[in-house]
Amino acid sequence: MTPERRRKYLKNAAAYYLSRHAASEEHLRRILGRKAIRRAQEHEQDPEDWHDDVGAIVNWFVEQGFVNDAEYARSKANMGLVRGKSARRLEQELKAKGVDSSTAREAMANSDHEDDIACIRFARRRRLGPFGRGDTEDETREVARFARAGFGFDTIRRVRALTREEAEDALLDGVMP
Repeated sequence: MTPERRRKYLKNAAAYYLSRHAASEEHLRRILGRKAIRRAQEHEQDPEDWHDDVGAIVNWFVEQGFVNDAEYARSKANMGLVRGKSARRLEQELKAKGVDSSTAREAMANSDHEDDIACIRFARRRRLGPFGRGDTEDETREVARFARAGFGFDTIRRVRALTREEAEDALLDGVMP
């Protein structure tokens, strides 16, 4: 495959991926890197030639504004609040997607994410704490489910102490009582 066709293939692959999914710079680099290795093997070419093109294509998408790590991290943080994910878990997910920790922390600080509200949303989705069914699930197991989701003990204790009405009001108002 000629270098021009190779670059065109990678640019089209990146554009198609970005039209369907949001991505960080490093995540797009990984996606294109896997495609490059696969294509280089198919055409019996040196993967290093392809990787040089991958870097150039990713840089072009960053320069054009199609890939923005800060905006990606902020968006993920806000969606995490809606889904009831803890700040700790969101930072880990962003790190796994290739967003550096300072950008992730800054995005968390600039987002609307509050661990208390996220914890209440998690409790509602999993029917824990104030939204529990009142069955025999003991306190230790319930606290463990919250902790595995990344919430701190103080947050867990505050949310479990709420009544169902207080929790629903907190979700509506966006503020802990």
